[in-house]
Amino acid sequence: MAIAANTVSEIDPEDPVRADEEDVLNGSNVMEPSAWASGRTENGGPRVAEELSKELSISPRSESVREELADAAAWSSYAAEFRRVLGAVIEKSGADFLEVGGLLVNEPLPAGQRGLRNGAVVRPPQAIGLAEAMAAGRGPYCQFTASGRLQIESGWDGAVHVYTTPEVAADLAALHGEGVTFRWRDAAPEPVEVSDPVDAVADGDFWARVAEASERLTLVCERWAHGAHGCRGSA
Repeated sequence: MAIAANTVSEIDPEDPVRADEEDVLNGSNVMEPSAWASGRTENGGPRVAEELSKELSISPRSESVREELADAAAWSSYAAEFRRVLGAVIEKSGADFLEVGGLLVNEPLPAGQRGLRNGAVVRPPQAIGLAEAMAAGRGPYCQFTASGRLQIESGWDGAVHVYTTPEVAADLAALHGEGVTFRWRDAAPEPVEVSDPVDAVADGDFWARVAEASERLTLVCERWAHGAHGCRGSA
């Protein structure tokens, strides 16, 4: 018999969040959800407001960058513009923190990203660094949401898709860049639905119930993210 569970977080809530370059790239110092009023749905996922009705696609202008991504000679130039543009979008949206959702992990997370999980909250510099890694094809992949203000999703060929409000879209209409293309359209993010969510903590009481459920060795598999490395087992 197997029982699904959420494990206790590995993150130290007292760990300060810095905005330096190393912190942005390795995604460390992810904040606890309790440190931020996230406006979650009853299922525990980010609440997406109806006001997010404008989509901005940010993508490379260069064909070689679209095809080769981080291996392209011009990638560093595109990445610098990408970070500048995404920073401007987040600033205009007034988002101080963004919530991680829809996490996809196909490779083991490096030490600096082991606190990354659905529901974790990051500062804009961290979100920008992780979004750049998604655009470069490295992953991990996820969504970033500031409830009712902004949602950022990974795209194809070095692109990301940003959903925002009409008011913010009007403020961002003058965005331009030499190596970046912008495409606006009327669109809203797809709603995120969590089926049969598990909210039990894998504490002492949980393991006591596991012991009572079986006299034999029991394997408990926790699916904490999508992807090949999005689950872990305990015996």
